[in-house]
Amino acid sequence: MDIEHNRVNRLEKMVKELQAARDADLAANSTLFIRLHNVEQRLALFDAPVADFGTTSDGYHTFNELYEHRHVLFLMFFRNAFLMGAKTWVELDPDMPDWFLAGADLPPGQVSYHLPMRLFDMTQGHVSKNYERKPYDGYSSKDVLHRLQTWCGYKEANRGKV
Repeated sequence: MDIEHNRVNRLEKMVKELQAARDADLAANSTLFIRLHNVEQRLALFDAPVADFGTTSDGYHTFNELYEHRHVLFLMFFRNAFLMGAKTWVELDPDMPDWFLAGADLPPGQVSYHLPMRLFDMTQGHVSKNYERKPYDGYSSKDVLHRLQTWCGYKEANRGKV
C-alpha cells in the first residue's frame, strides 16, 4: 500500500513538473507534451477498477481454487510438522486483519504462510506450547519453497523451475 502511495505521489509530482514546463514552452518542446500524456495515462491506471483475478483460470483451475488447495495443503503440512516434532506457531498480522500467519521452524529454516482467519481454528491443537518463534530472517517465497523441498528430501533433479 505504501509503495503504491509513494508511486502515485511521484507520478503526481512528475505531472505537475511536466505541466509547468509544458505551459512555459509548449511549442518548442513537443516531446515534453508526449511525456506528460504518458505519465497522465499511467496515473489514471491507479483510478481504474481492480480486476478480480480469483476467477481467472488456466483452463483447469481458477486462482481461487488453487489458493484453497494451497490453504488445505499447508494446514496438512502444519499439522504433520507438529506431529513430527517441529516447532509450530501462529500469530495475528496487524497489517492484514482478515488473515493470520502460520509457520514452522524446521531444520532447513522457517516457513510460513498467511491463511484466511476462517481457518484459524483448524490450527488449534497443533501449535507448539510455550514456544516463541525464531525471528523472521527475511526469507522470500522462493526460500520457503526451497526449505520445504529440502525438508521433504528433494534432490536437485526433483526441483522445478520457479
